[in-house]
Amino acid sequence: MSPTILRNLALAFLLLCCGFVAGAAQQRDAGGRGLDPELLRQYLGPQEWHEVGDADVRAYATPGWERDAARVVAAARESLPRVALELGVRAEEVLPIWIVIAAAGGRLALEAPSWSAAIARPHRHLIVLSGPALHTTRLNLRETVAHEVAHLVVHARLGDEAWMPRWLHEGLAVHFSNYSRLRDRFVSWGRGPVRLDELENVFPASPARARLAYLESHAAVRRLLQSGPIAPLLDRLARGEEFEDAFLAVYGLSVDAFAESVFQEVSRRWRYLSLLTSGVTLFGMMTLLFLAASLRKLLRNRRRRREWAAEEAALELLRDERDA
Repeated sequence: MSPTILRNLALAFLLLCCGFVAGAAQQRDAGGRGLDPELLRQYLGPQEWHEVGDADVRAYATPGWERDAARVVAAARESLPRVALELGVRAEEVLPIWIVIAAAGGRLALEAPSWSAAIARPHRHLIVLSGPALHTTRLNLRETVAHEVAHLVVHARLGDEAWMPRWLHEGLAVHFSNYSRLRDRFVSWGRGPVRLDELENVFPASPARARLAYLESHAAVRRLLQSGPIAPLLDRLARGEEFEDAFLAVYGLSVDAFAESVFQEVSRRWRYLSLLTSGVTLFGMMTLLFLAASLRKLLRNRRRRREWAAEEAALELLRDERDA
């Protein structure tokens, strides 16, 4: 046997061994032993961390965040069966779920936009939450966790190769998080100048426009669900069909036509109103209404006082003429 053939065989054997080791490491990562410590250090820093949960759902948190970790694990366990059932996925296909609660900075700051409270890494079965953001975001903890769990379930439903636009991924996640706010309902009357075709692969960096992008995506998903279950579309995507072809086959119109209809479902004037109100809190709006009502009342009372003064002057003049 020639030296070249021997070298090739040795190289093939070495690559096979490396693949076996990598596969074993990946299996440990998704098989119950926990996340790679090096990956955890990238999110949590050099300090020690605590583990909360079990082999199915486990959270990692640095000291001071243990209570939040327990709540996050409970929220994930509650939301997973519900979302999996609605999307036609066995919960076991999504497990294990690893959750990291990062205090601040680190790898999360590099991967997530400044307005984000969490990110999902479905291929790793991983959810990373910003601890500080959990205490300041408009979404509560259960909504945030359900949103990220939905991303994991959608990935399990479609597999690694299927593709769907970002607006559909995020719209489904918002839908399954059961997110609902009076202020956002007011803003959603117009939903701002954000179109679905701008949201295929990325969301805006601006917090205000990102929020409008989520509202537009959620509106699109609501429209799809009104026409029937989402399962036929997901089935076609899971089989490897292109998104545009699968969408046309299921809904009978192109993605572009659908995006235009969603954008035009509210009038232009409401879109301008949404721009004016998207940065105003409900309290601020109520304050403005109160001030407007107070000003109106003040002007009305001032007018009445002038009318009364004029009437008094006229009566006084009549009395003077009569006495004279």
